[in-house]
Amino acid sequence: MLFELLMIFLIIIIVSVLIIIFSKIHVDIIFKNSNSNFDGLITINCHIFQIKYNLKKQLLEINLHLKNKTKTLKIINTKKQDETDKSENSNADKTQQDETDKSENLDADKTQQDETDKSENPDADETQQDDKDIDIKQLLKDVSNAKVDILEIIAYIPKIIKFNNAKIQLNLGLADDELTTKATAIIYSIGAVLYPAGLYIELIPVYGEFKIKSDMDIKFDIIIFNCLKLIVKIIRKPKLRKLIKKLISYAQ
Repeated sequence: MLFELLMIFLIIIIVSVLIIIFSKIHVDIIFKNSNSNFDGLITINCHIFQIKYNLKKQLLEINLHLKNKTKTLKIINTKKQDETDKSENSNADKTQQDETDKSENLDADKTQQDETDKSENPDADETQQDDKDIDIKQLLKDVSNAKVDILEIIAYIPKIIKFNNAKIQLNLGLADDELTTKATAIIYSIGAVLYPAGLYIELIPVYGEFKIKSDMDIKFDIIIFNCLKLIVKIIRKPKLRKLIKKLISYAQ
């Protein structure tokens, strides 16, 4: 009798897992930005569960849909600053004197260095822009190195994702006209692959200035199993993994 009960329980677990894996989830991404200022909301719906993530406030909200009511189960603040502040406060008494001495020395050195830099580098703004151009060039180089992997993943997306009223409006200027042209060509090639799947990308290149302004409203359905397959494909691409890590580091 116990064996039969265990078998029934095991079958119920297996069926439940299969139902979850092959369930369809609906994803809604709204994102707007003007250079470093951004705001957005990611919403994921699956059965009676809903997950929301506010990009600007960095709040993760988990909800439960019951008939016509929505109940909030959990709200998580994902900001790292709170943890940093707590860590700094816990060690403040112990390190206050050392930090004060170091701060005074660093301020003196910094003041002296700033005065030296101003006298020696009147074109500091141009230097900063050159550094930004170098970072963008390196990023474009990484994108170029991972181009084959990127196109393979993008070509796979229309097979597993069904877009619904998905649109991206993008004004792109990288200060350097050559960089802008290269980035525009890459985005156009990506848009050409995804357009038949229902994702429309409206790209306006901006020359002679640095400007990244976007307005995205992307809705799509995907089966969880296919989502897992996509993640595995990405993990198996070393160059693509390196590119994603670099993009995350830039975002932080």
